[in-house]
Amino acid sequence: MTLSLEAYIRVNDQVIARQVADEYILVPMFRSSEEIDCIFNLNQTGAAIWERLDGKKQIRVLVDELLELYDGDRAVIEQEVLTFLDELAEAGIVTVVDDEGN
Repeated sequence: MTLSLEAYIRVNDQVIARQVADEYILVPMFRSSEEIDCIFNLNQTGAAIWERLDGKKQIRVLVDELLELYDGDRAVIEQEVLTFLDELAEAGIVTVVDDEGN
């Protein structure tokens, strides 16, 4: 899947997220245990991204917010965010939508 910076990301409502210190543990709760391919343990940066996934802002805006938190090259941060969100989408943890909320 190829994500664009203009896409919106919505969290799957069948994913349970628990915060432990500065990290999140994401557990997909699908129909059967055979469908659970993975449990994600997000580090501090992953948690910062997760906390901003409200389905109401484009990935580009998310990158802008992360640039305020972290020093780094915009192109590198964009690529890392897109790769991370692509992994979450492949696991069914998030859904990519073309516009806000749809």
